[in-house]
Amino acid sequence: MHLLSAIIAVLLAGISPAGAGPLAPSQDLLTGTWECGPTFMKGPQLVMTVVTVTKRAADRTFVSTSTSVITPRGKPAITLIDSARGTWRLEGRILISAFQESKFISASDPTISAELGQKLQDDQLRNKSIYKAEILQINRKSMRFIPVGSDYSEAVVESNCRKI
Repeated sequence: MHLLSAIIAVLLAGISPAGAGPLAPSQDLLTGTWECGPTFMKGPQLVMTVVTVTKRAADRTFVSTSTSVITPRGKPAITLIDSARGTWRLEGRILISAFQESKFISASDPTISAELGQKLQDDQLRNKSIYKAEILQINRKSMRFIPVGSDYSEAVVESNCRKI
């Protein structure tokens, strides 16, 4: 009878392999390096695929590098790479990222100069520097989130991340 009680207790406790079960979002879980994507966004004139690697520190700062592949209808794809830094905080299930700096790294299209690429980054940062995402699920190894308050409905798609 004791064995049956132990089995029932384990099942009721929801014990699962380390990192496998969903947990409440916390600063501890978010701290570290996360790779998110590829995330696919489809608009009427283009498809964009984004992969971002973000390192969140315990002091609530972050650095990230994003690779975006933009494929306009009927035209060759363009790959853009940029980096960013800023601060982050958690409010319940909402992850808030405040971008302080964004740097253009490269573009596969030679018509996009370093100056133009950086101007586009600066303009975007001036337009919007605070981004919010609702954490749908998180554990020690993976996370799923969806943007909140996006300026573009096409960007409101779920992203899957893994801790690296």
